[in-house]
Amino acid sequence: MGNLDTLPAQILNILDSGPAHKQHLAALKKFGPINSSQMYGYVPVLALGGEGSLNETQIVQMHEYLLMTAEIATEAVRNGWNPLGLPDL
Repeated sequence: MGNLDTLPAQILNILDSGPAHKQHLAALKKFGPINSSQMYGYVPVLALGGEGSLNETQIVQMHEYLLMTAEIATEAVRNGWNPLGLPDL
């Protein structure tokens, strides 16, 4: 896996200034640092109607949260959930 230092400066700029980075910094300020098995997650997840706000953010166990979110989102897409408005394939 590559080191972030090898990425072009343009990509690093996006990572450092995008909305996801700002949300991460807000969660870090609210909850403090997390360990390597944790992440900040939305509860409820977006596919179940979550808004993706800081008020819905919690520290969650990464492995379990990602598996659960993938399963929920896959089922939601199968049932017509299309948050990005992508055309049907």
